[in-house]
Amino acid sequence: MIPGILAGQISAPGAGPPPSPGAFVLTAETGAFALIGQDAGMAVTVAAPSGGWTFSTSKTNTGPGASSITFTGYAIGAAAAGRVVVAAIAWSHSVSSTLTGVTIGGVAATAVQTVTAHSTSGRIALYYAVVPTGTTADVAITISTGISSGIACHVWYGFPATSTPLDSGSATATGGGIVTVSDLQIAAGGILIAFAGGSNSSDPWTFGWNGADTLVDQGHGTTNLTGWSVRHALTTVATTTNDLTSDPSGTSPTALIGATWGA
Repeated sequence: MIPGILAGQISAPGAGPPPSPGAFVLTAETGAFALIGQDAGMAVTVAAPSGGWTFSTSKTNTGPGASSITFTGYAIGAAAAGRVVVAAIAWSHSVSSTLTGVTIGGVAATAVQTVTAHSTSGRIALYYAVVPTGTTADVAITISTGISSGIACHVWYGFPATSTPLDSGSATATGGGIVTVSDLQIAAGGILIAFAGGSNSSDPWTFGWNGADTLVDQGHGTTNLTGWSVRHALTTVATTTNDLTSDPSGTSPTALIGATWGA
């Protein structure tokens, strides 16, 4: 690195040539751009945020009876072209139901895993979307048969080099007991998201993770018929052999999702 002083005038992207010698034009908001002008023979790169994962918050609703609900105002950090926002959703209904659509920050989200522990409860799903603009996001959820018994939505955001999950898996146990998602691939600088749900809201989940990093409890609660618990680990080593488990300490049906993203 050569120390020095950079002086000049910044013009907006696309504003044309610099207005005077020594001025320069910013030709890209992120990525590589050139400084153009007298004695400005150099190039500069402005990098978009990269790496790092953060839990935003959890929001719940007891169930409006409608087929859709929007949770508003999740903080999602600085705007960036590759920012990934992940939503973990738990819901219950007195009859069988499915998620028919999820948007995050106005962007159609992609399902990572959707799993049901019981026909009317213990339903959990993980979705993600690349949301390049804004510092907050709404999560809009549509369900096939309406939301009569409660819903919860938990959000993370990060700036990975690749937006798609590194790995994911799910498991269920109709009679309770330990459920396992085996051999999850993780990356240094990435995240593991663990999401459990079951049909007995009073069950206290015990999680197991044999990776090097600690699972952090990000909350647990109930959406009437469905109990839920969310945790994550910020991963520091790259492996492909670690297992995630959850135990509801009871005999009610239970479900588990594990998903990972890289740095």
